[in-house]
Amino acid sequence: MESNNSFNEIFQHCIDIANEKYDGHFTLFKFTTNWRFCFGTVGALADLMTEHLVISIMAEGKKPEEAIKKGINKNINAHDLLKIVEQKLEEANKNDTWYVDL
Repeated sequence: MESNNSFNEIFQHCIDIANEKYDGHFTLFKFTTNWRFCFGTVGALADLMTEHLVISIMAEGKKPEEAIKKGINKNINAHDLLKIVEQKLEEANKNDTWYVDL
C-alpha cells in the first residue's frame, strides 16, 4: 500500500502543477516497456513525425510515477519539447539529412 500512497501523492502533485501552470493539461503514455510524461498536450501537434520525435524525448520511466517525477523535476513540457524538435528538424534540413539527433 505504501507505493500506492506514494503514487497518489506524486499524481496529485502533478495535477496541482498542471492546473497552476498548464491549464490543467499533462500527457502520460504507457508503452510496452516504459512510460512517458510531460506537461501540456502532445496530441495537438501538426504532424506524426514531429509528434513521434516529441514523444521520444518526453520524461521516461519504468513506472508511471518515475516518469512523472522526472517530468516534475525537470519541468518537461510539450511546448519546450516541440521547440527542441523543430530546431533539430531545421538543422537536419539545412544539412540536407533525414537524421535528427535528439
